[in-house]
Amino acid sequence: ELAIAKGVVLALAILELGDKELEDIDTKSCKISRRLNWRIMELDTEKKRDDIIDDICSDEELKKVMEGDTSLVSEWDILYSNGSQVVRKDWSSLQIFDWLEYKVQIHLALMSDETLGSFIDDLEYNGTYLNPWNKKITALNGFNYNLTKAFIAYKNDVEVNMEYVRDLISHNYKGGDQVVYAWADHWYKRALKLANMNNGTKFEKNITKALTDKNSVVYQRLLETVPDLEDRQILSQVYFCINNSTVCADSGQYFIADLALVKEGFNDEDEKVWDVIIADIKYKESTDFTKNQIESTNKSIVLFVKSPKDEDINSQAIKFNNDLPVNKIFEIDKDIPCHSYILKIFGDGNGIESTNFKNMYFKKL
Repeated sequence: ELAIAKGVVLALAILELGDKELEDIDTKSCKISRRLNWRIMELDTEKKRDDIIDDICSDEELKKVMEGDTSLVSEWDILYSNGSQVVRKDWSSLQIFDWLEYKVQIHLALMSDETLGSFIDDLEYNGTYLNPWNKKITALNGFNYNLTKAFIAYKNDVEVNMEYVRDLISHNYKGGDQVVYAWADHWYKRALKLANMNNGTKFEKNITKALTDKNSVVYQRLLETVPDLEDRQILSQVYFCINNSTVCADSGQYFIADLALVKEGFNDEDEKVWDVIIADIKYKESTDFTKNQIESTNKSIVLFVKSPKDEDINSQAIKFNNDLPVNKIFEIDKDIPCHSYILKIFGDGNGIESTNFKNMYFKKL
């Protein structure tokens, strides 16, 4: 109703002004049509108004398209308000974006510029984008927007039942339109992977934070698996070289340990080294160790630290730092069971908050 009222006011204003008053007007950057200027003046901040004029005046084709369809100012506003720097300036993307319903637009605008640009490019259906038979756009606008929300499930505060959407895609497209099925399946799997990665990162941070408190459920559970845990300091994000060197720039030469549980120890030659348990935190048990982590268990490999740590997770100085060899060797005694090893700490995949820590499990490599 508000849009209709604005349209009526605009129409009456045009009739009153006459042709002369509809001539292009000067802005600080270029001339634009008065109709477009009126739409721009509806934007809620001066910065938006200045920036859209800069965008329009920098691209003659964008100016032509937006003067022909001033409603695209609304699409520009949604993209701009979500941080877009590229898609908002692309006239063809704005036109395609305009075919999506508002609730779809505000969800997809949460994507990064690069991802959204690729997503819009991928909306082509049977050689075109803008027609009533584009089943990809129809799918986004339908199903109570669940498909749209699933594609951005990795964003914070986006609630959607991913299993329901998986079944929705399979039921509606797997046995039918293979173009739409392949498209929906691709973006669904991408979002699911990113959502799991984000959950894994949050789970790791929460586990690490909980381990700073010796009375926490997490610390006490880990103590059951590592009986000498109280004798160890806990370090986070430690880069280990696996090429028998402290220089390991290539991706196949190192891995990053989420946690390293360390104490002073001695090797077979009675030299002082670190006794270390490496712990990797996984959101789900099915997430395996990386290739480089597995390679690190090779008995011919001595682990070196790429970037030595000065403090543990409680911001306490490493106790034996001054007594260590200059090259900061971290050595794993691979012949002594349950002495030094790589440990996997994983949840059940159903929660990342402290109330779900009781679901943690521990597994040795």
